Amino acid sequence: MKKKLSRIIPRLISRYNDLKAAVRRLWRRNRPLVGGLIVAAVAVLVLILIPRTDKKLVSAAEGVMTIAENVRQAYRAKPSYWGLHTNKAIQEGLIPAGMIKNQMAINALGQKILTGQGINGDMVMPGMSGFDVVYPNISRKYCVLLLSYQFKEQQLLGLKSITLDNGEEQTVFVWGGENPLPISREQVVSRCKAKNTLLWSFE
Repeated sequence: MKKKLSRIIPRLISRYNDLKAAVRRLWRRNRPLVGGLIVAAVAVLVLILIPRTDKKLVSAAEGVMTIAENVRQAYRAKPSYWGLHTNKAIQEGLIPAGMIKNQMAINALGQKILTGQGINGDMVMPGMSGFDVVYPNISRKYCVLLLSYQFKEQQLLGLKSITLDNGEEQTVFVWGGENPLPISREQVVSRCKAKNTLLWSFE
């Protein structure tokens, strides 16, 4: 056995050296081609590893802020948001036409949009200083993605809080609170369940 190994090992080393020399010759002769192949391979890996933009997520998230801005503009000259509710928001064009399907407000995720007061989108009553935009029936995936969505600083002006209702408990996120805004994925990944209701409160 030892004699066989003593004959085989030198052959393997010799073949390895020959292969290494051949690779070096190939590299010297075709350096531009090999370099180009490496660059192309890296580019492909980058495209694979970098996640694509989720258009539904962006549209659903930006839709919240669009509605909020439309409502604020419409009520800017009024003392409060008294009387605001989903149907009125639809009738007055406060919810963009692209979000209206069969006379209902629907977000990019195919779920209802409620506008008014509280988790059920009730009519805003006298004395109420703000209003809510509500997304019911949101999946765990989009619950995490929507809550941790990075809005522009300008868009966050007027946002008072965000509430997550997962069917078991409610968590309210406020500026500088125990559950602070803006929200990170780590804050909500364990709180989002199979079906969730998200509520953005504005003033």
